[in-house]
Amino acid sequence: MRKQKVCVVGAGNMGQRIIRLLSTHRHFCLGAVVEKKDGRDSIQTDNPALAIPRCHVVIDFTAPAACASIVPCCVKNRVPYLVGSTQLTADDQDLIRKASKRIAVMQAYNFSMGIQVMLQLVHLASRLFRDHVDIEIQELHHRKKLD
Repeated sequence: MRKQKVCVVGAGNMGQRIIRLLSTHRHFCLGAVVEKKDGRDSIQTDNPALAIPRCHVVIDFTAPAACASIVPCCVKNRVPYLVGSTQLTADDQDLIRKASKRIAVMQAYNFSMGIQVMLQLVHLASRLFRDHVDIEIQELHHRKKLD
């Protein structure tokens, strides 16, 4: 079985972790890195138009400003798009929504298992407490997080 090629956009902490995981995965391999860093056995570029057509899926962990160039390349090449970037603008969200009508799109603001569990607990608490209490959630990140 041929491995599916993944284009990792943004080689920060999450991007580097995905690159490491892809090196030993049975079904997926690194096809391209859009970043000015070592792309190992893949192409390394800062030009999404060169990287995306080579791949079967794009995983994007870049700063919000990159969304405007990544999404159109995914749509043009019919490549599914997984985005983990935060602080996307209303225009970015609209671009992603429109893209989702033409390609598979998954958007998650946080890929942490703990956050996913917390979101489920908040949903349950909001149903149980309704208008009886006020709930406040505070999000903290490590010092090196750029957004």
